[in-house]
Amino acid sequence: MTCWRKPFAWCTRFWDTIWWGIGLVEGEELVIRAGAGPRWEDPGFEPPRVKLGDGISGWVARSGQPLLASDVSQEPRYLPLEGSAETRSELAVPLRTKAETMGVLDVQSDQLNAFDEGDMVVLHSLANLTAIAIEEARLYEQAQQAAALEERSRLARELHDAVTQTLFSASLIGEVLPALWENDPDEGKELLRELRQLTRGALAEMRTLLLELRPTALAEGNLQDLLSQLGEAVTGRSGLPVEVRVEGEADLPAEVHVALYRIAQEALNNVVKHARASEASVLLRCGAPLNRDETSYS
Repeated sequence: MTCWRKPFAWCTRFWDTIWWGIGLVEGEELVIRAGAGPRWEDPGFEPPRVKLGDGISGWVARSGQPLLASDVSQEPRYLPLEGSAETRSELAVPLRTKAETMGVLDVQSDQLNAFDEGDMVVLHSLANLTAIAIEEARLYEQAQQAAALEERSRLARELHDAVTQTLFSASLIGEVLPALWENDPDEGKELLRELRQLTRGALAEMRTLLLELRPTALAEGNLQDLLSQLGEAVTGRSGLPVEVRVEGEADLPAEVHVALYRIAQEALNNVVKHARASEASVLLRCGAPLNRDETSYS
């Protein structure tokens, strides 16, 4: 999270410390997620995890109260961790939201009496700002996930309705086709052609539905195949002929890959809804420096 950066800068500005860290409560543990100091510069360093209630940080996380240890050798709640032999004093304050303690901001020094009550006030203020930043980052991430889930659910509902409608039409044609074929073979052949188109479209719609439910498949699939499948689904649903052409090849980033598919999908949906077109085409040209997705209709 980028919200770690400001606490880093402020801590190094106010105190000459050998360690500082941000720990977040995860279940029954306090997990150190970010920090600075000599230990963090060791490539083999593994940020510690402590049980809630253990050590100074664990006690602060459990109680929600700050703790100042001017001499850790005289503090019964102090718990030596790997690489902390030089620690002589420690100050830890809770990261709190309105509802709970979400973590701990902890600083350590190799000097006795390195921190005082004034430092606790400053660190407390910094912890409050850090907690707000972390909470905002979490809420933003949750909002992004909810928006993506809502969009996938909306698309899935639309596709489900389209598949249901297509299969219902195919079922009706299948019921009347035998009798119609006996009376008018030419009309029966036309209905058979329509039935074939409907079933192919329903299959394409189902594949598209599975893509919406498995977003990674959309990012990893062959773009030409995906666009062709999209065209078949539109044709099966609306009867509008869709031609798909891909010229050239390009190794596209996943986000561009998905964006091109979404652009084509939305464009074709708009053609069906608003254009009263007799046919549609999707043309994707790939080549340096051109990566362009075009949708035309007539």
